[in-house]
Amino acid sequence: PPPPPPHWRGPPPPRGGGLPPIPNRFCLMLLIKCPYCEEERPELEFANAGQAHVVRPKDMGDMSDEDFEAMVFIRQNPKGVNLERWRHVHGCGRFFNAARSTITDRFLKVYKAGQPRPSEEEIAELLK
Repeated sequence: PPPPPPHWRGPPPPRGGGLPPIPNRFCLMLLIKCPYCEEERPELEFANAGQAHVVRPKDMGDMSDEDFEAMVFIRQNPKGVNLERWRHVHGCGRFFNAARSTITDRFLKVYKAGQPRPSEEEIAELLK
């Protein structure tokens, strides 16, 4: 028979698993507050659904290919505060919006879908 692959050679892994436990200080989990459930839950329960407050035209059949491409695929991704749409997939299942800092990955504000976007002054206040 052929020899085993190189990663099979060497001493066997310790009993009970191959890797030592990771200390708690390295196990960081982002907590996101769902505005509908009104509680913070781990990020694994949520899915990012893209940029928030995207205005879609009434009749997409009249759009040029370039305009349709821009509407579907081209999104803002500024360094700083992003207004994003999220879904609580493993919870209530509802969509909501959030203002999140792309620098610190901190959620500054979460608000229900359909509510108006925060003003620039409100976002500046949240960054303080």
